[in-house]
Amino acid sequence: MGRLTDCLNQMLVRIDTAFQARAAAEARTRRFFADAGHELRTPLVGIKGYTDLYRMGALPTRADVDQTMTRIAAEAERLTRLVEEMLLLACIDDDTAGADRDRKPSFALDLAPMDLRTRPPARSMMYGPWTAPARSP
Repeated sequence: MGRLTDCLNQMLVRIDTAFQARAAAEARTRRFFADAGHELRTPLVGIKGYTDLYRMGALPTRADVDQTMTRIAAEAERLTRLVEEMLLLACIDDDTAGADRDRKPSFALDLAPMDLRTRPPARSMMYGPWTAPARSP
């Protein structure tokens, strides 16, 4: 009876430890997504703010428009970098979790052709001046 009690107690301790580890992992995941959402929101708000300035007509000169487009491009690059880092983390985590599984690599590799570092944009997009769309009266 004593050995059975010891085995049952050990099993219950292991189950309790597993539940605690799961709860801690879920808490870390929630914190990560909250932090990631905040980090992604910052460049998005910047892009939206600059485009709203343009739409409101608050950019009277060509220099103002060019400066705003430069800021939008910088925020878009920051956003792209953050998303790429998140995809890399997901890929690394996926590979770590399923190292013993034989399967196709993560979707991050499927997006590689869209990466501007692996496929440069058309010359007109890279060097041509930005042209403002026609404004309706």
